[in-house]
Amino acid sequence: MDLTVCIPSYNDSSNLDNLLESISKNQTDDLDYEIIVCDSDSDDDTEIVIRNWQRFLPIVYKKSFKGASASINLNKGIDLAKGKIFCRID
Repeated sequence: MDLTVCIPSYNDSSNLDNLLESISKNQTDDLDYEIIVCDSDSDDDTEIVIRNWQRFLPIVYKKSFKGASASINLNKGIDLAKGKIFCRID
């Protein structure tokens, strides 16, 4: 695995959808990557957005407890990461 992209999230489904669409349009065929979305138990459509994009992108979806901070979610992403390079987008 070349790259892990970690996205901490909480109730931001519309921006998350736009971000995942942007990632899908900028893919490089020879890059082996994963996207880890660490969500603080959102109340909006975050899970639906992620489930829809999982058909097209290599997304790992992990829920934290409600109100988990971005740093807690990033640490969870670091623990799960398989890439040689770790990148966060928040």
